[in-house]
Amino acid sequence: MTKRGDELVALLVLLFVVGSPVMSCISFTSETLQDQPIVITSNAGFLLQGYPGNGSIDNPYLIEGLSITANQECISISDTDAHFIIRNCFLQSTSGPALYAVSFDEVLNGIINNCTLISMTSWMPPGGDVVYSGYGVRVSASSNCTVMESNVYGNEVGVSLIDSVSCIVKGNSIHDNSVGIFLDRSTDCVITNNTLQNNREHLLVSRSTSCTITNQTIFGGNYGIALQTSENCALIGNQMEGAGVLMMFADDAKDWNHTFDENRVNGLPIGYLRRQQDKLVNGTAYGQLILAECTNMTVVEFDVSNATAGIQIGYSTDCLVANSSLCNSSWAAILIFSSSDISVKESLMQGNLLCVDIVSSTRIHVSRNMLASNFHAIYSGESDQSTIIDNTIKDGMGTGIHLFDCDEMIITGNDISANYHGIWLSGCTRSTISGNSVFNCSSYGITLGYDSSMNQVYENLVGWNGFNALDEGSSNLWDNGINRGNNWSDYLGFGWYSIPGQAGSSDRYPSSLADSPSLSWVLPTIALAVFGITIVVVVAVRLVRRDNISKSNGVSI
Repeated sequence: MTKRGDELVALLVLLFVVGSPVMSCISFTSETLQDQPIVITSNAGFLLQGYPGNGSIDNPYLIEGLSITANQECISISDTDAHFIIRNCFLQSTSGPALYAVSFDEVLNGIINNCTLISMTSWMPPGGDVVYSGYGVRVSASSNCTVMESNVYGNEVGVSLIDSVSCIVKGNSIHDNSVGIFLDRSTDCVITNNTLQNNREHLLVSRSTSCTITNQTIFGGNYGIALQTSENCALIGNQMEGAGVLMMFADDAKDWNHTFDENRVNGLPIGYLRRQQDKLVNGTAYGQLILAECTNMTVVEFDVSNATAGIQIGYSTDCLVANSSLCNSSWAAILIFSSSDISVKESLMQGNLLCVDIVSSTRIHVSRNMLASNFHAIYSGESDQSTIIDNTIKDGMGTGIHLFDCDEMIITGNDISANYHGIWLSGCTRSTISGNSVFNCSSYGITLGYDSSMNQVYENLVGWNGFNALDEGSSNLWDNGINRGNNWSDYLGFGWYSIPGQAGSSDRYPSSLADSPSLSWVLPTIALAVFGITIVVVVAVRLVRRDNISKSNGVSI
């Protein structure tokens, strides 16, 4: 039966009910509808539940003025194409898991206007911690729906559009959620004129196409707007303070193909440079910089703080970042994605979650940088044939250099101190760690993790870490195979140095370190002094013995 047929049947049923001697004594008032959850599964549901209107664009069904607090979804509407408006309602779902204040599923032509939408739902899985999982509004497999001028807070996700087309989210105050607005697998949606603040993450666009994001006002958060495996989106006139745009995961270069215009971070414009080459970019003009499909670009004097990710380089080659300062990024100071022959050198990166985040790239060169008080300093995954040379990496809460699933990497000449982990390779092969100093890390100095093999570690100074080394891989060498191993603070001075871990590795040519990194000169000095004193004593003894022998033989000397 068609939806129009459903409506006629519902009308007949309603007339029968109203005319019934039994039902005529029941009064359908606004009090009867208030505070009760609403479930509508067809156009007929609006008629059966007595909402005013006829479902046309000029006379939509109206659900208005309700205050519903329930331990289930407050309003659930599915399989409708009639026009309707939910207006001036307070809707709060209070238990879970995964409940919504309002949910639309396969809905056309629905509007939510001037409502308060809360889903403070939580549940505890067996043996687990509390999980918050409610949505203020969830619009799924729907078209031409609008969420507008509403107050959305206290949710895991404030407003979500999933598998939806031509939907609008506009003029809302969206705050104090884990995620403010979430688009997934949606097309031609418009997000405009919303204020987002105190959300952990504000606006995430995932696997979506041709969406328009305009005139948002965004304060703080891990990121302002994140684009993940999405293409051909337009970001226009967005203003962000304390956060910026994040280019997340991508399948290919088209996922970095977007339109940027008049967006600002901390009062400065976002520079989006696509398919440009052979240029020198002075970073002082920008609050954030994105290079997409660029070649032979040089970025200098970029001084930025609190921008989510200061510089993002995707699908680019032969680019250089130098003489810059990137601090307090909630994601990464520099993000390098699916690129090659990128150099980062002689820059300061401090107070970031990640300093240099390298993903699916080759021949990345990080050298002579000061990386201080970050969580992870250099974080590289699925990237090969890169070098990390002569950096100072200190005072981090995470790992100084963390590589996973990388091959043929060179880590040399770095001064790594007072991090949680020093150097950590996981799933890496044929890489070299040499000539580094790794001191005073509270966990491990150098770790070769599971599935790491055929790596070589030698001529490093490793001392006073929680544990100096760990090898959970296989076929790794902890010396150069000839005559040079590493210097260890806990080496006893004889025999091989055993490396803890299931690999059963050893440094066959170990040496000792001084009592402290700052006193590394003491032992050689003491040794030289002892040698000198010994020579003096030996000479004196020999002279005395010679004098005594001469006297006993009656020989005058």
